[in-house]
Amino acid sequence: MGTNLTNHFRDLNVESNFDDFYNYTTAGLWTTVAASSGTVAADDTQTSGKVSDILVTTAATAHDYAGIKTTKQNFLFDLRPMQLYGQFTWGANAASTAQSAGVMLGFGSTATTMSMTTGAPTLTGTAAVLYRSESGTVWKCSSLAHGGTQTDSTSNVSAVDGTYKLEIGVSVWDSANVLVNYFVNDIQLTDANNIPIQHKVAIASADKMNGFGLFQALTTSVQTGNIGYFGYAQRRI
Repeated sequence: MGTNLTNHFRDLNVESNFDDFYNYTTAGLWTTVAASSGTVAADDTQTSGKVSDILVTTAATAHDYAGIKTTKQNFLFDLRPMQLYGQFTWGANAASTAQSAGVMLGFGSTATTMSMTTGAPTLTGTAAVLYRSESGTVWKCSSLAHGGTQTDSTSNVSAVDGTYKLEIGVSVWDSANVLVNYFVNDIQLTDANNIPIQHKVAIASADKMNGFGLFQALTTSVQTGNIGYFGYAQRRI
C-alpha cells in the first residue's frame, strides 16, 4: 500500500511501518509537533481517491509550523540502509493566491524545523531533510553529521502547490559514512547541472533521530496541509 519499497528492503530482515491515517492519536506511533497552537487531526473529508489522511493546521502566526514526528527516535545513521517517505498535499493559504506553504520531510535528532525567519532549515545534532521553503519554487535538501558542517543543496525540480510523494533514502557508503539520497515522486533530485544530489554523512557519534513531516505558514493566516500516508523502513541490526 502507498509505496513500493526499494531493493534494500525486499526481505524479512527489515523493521518497517506504513500508516494510511485512518485514525490519529498523538503520542502513539506519531506525536504532534507544533510551534505554538497548531493542530493535527484525522481527516476523512477527502474526495479525490483518498479515504482518509491527517489534516495539519498551523496557528495564524507568520512562520508558524505544525506536523508529526515519530514518538520514538527509531533512526540512526549507521551501517544499514533506511528509508522515510510520505505523501504531502497543500495549496495557498488564505492570505495569498500564490503558493505559500513551507513543507518538510526529514530525519532529525533535535527539534529540527524550518527557521522561523527564513523558511530554511537550521540543523543541529544529526539530520537530513527534504523541503520546500515558504513561497519556494524548487525542492531543496540539507544534511548534518554530528559535529560537522551543514550541507545544503538546491534542486532543479519544481515544487509548485500540489500533491507529492517525498522520500529520503539512506545507503551505506563505507565503514565511516552513509549516502543520503532525496526523491520526489520516486525520481531522485538533481541539481542545476542535472547531477543527482547525494550527501555523504559521517556516522561517527551519530545521534538517534525522529522521522518527521511538517507544514509552515508564510503569513499571519492559517496554513493547512494534508499528509496522505507516512512510512519508514530500515534493515535490522
